[in-house]
Amino acid sequence: MRRSFLLQIVLGLCFFAFAQKSEKRTEFSPEFAVSINQTTVGFKYDKQGFGIGAYQVFFNQKRCNLLVGLEYNWNGQFRKEKGLGYDSYTNTKNYISIPLYFRMNVGKKVKFFIEPGICVDPFVFGRVKITEKLETGKTDVTINKVKLYKPDFGISGGIGMRIPVKQYEILLKCDYRYGLRKVFDFSTSKKVINQTPVVSLYNQFLRFTVGFRINFVNRNNKRN
Repeated sequence: MRRSFLLQIVLGLCFFAFAQKSEKRTEFSPEFAVSINQTTVGFKYDKQGFGIGAYQVFFNQKRCNLLVGLEYNWNGQFRKEKGLGYDSYTNTKNYISIPLYFRMNVGKKVKFFIEPGICVDPFVFGRVKITEKLETGKTDVTINKVKLYKPDFGISGGIGMRIPVKQYEILLKCDYRYGLRKVFDFSTSKKVINQTPVVSLYNQFLRFTVGFRINFVNRNNKRN
């Protein structure tokens, strides 16, 4: 229920942002970005990850933009604790995402914006590494698994600023991705399931992004 309610709020904000009369533009504005990711799923040791993205900006007007793109994000968790059937546990996930962002801008030269959005992750795959000590206490066993998870989807929200440099722009943004679908269960064996509760793992992380945008402006239109 809570996740459905959040999704409705984001869609409502997106509708409000574009429910206004605006002049048509024919500008071509590609945008590229790199990010540092910090997972926030509540795991004992959340690892820092990274991401890259490429986007096309539509409705390049003064107030609202629509961004559609392609992203790759890498996130992971690590746990080292004895007595749970393993000595160390590392889980890394790779997401290939198709995001849809709605950017609402304020300001003249330097623009500040808020950016709600929705995203679909058609490809989610990961690697699990478990280091386990045998009962003899002499041998360590490492198990590596590569698994393809079900497609994921979610919502996002962020704030940022756009700094113009001639026909280019530098972008700084901080946003939060909130996955709505369970992509992994903490437990990796029956032994662990019997000793600890099964914890669901979602794709939820904070990102700090630096971007670069190019504004190719049609001669018949004024630059944004």
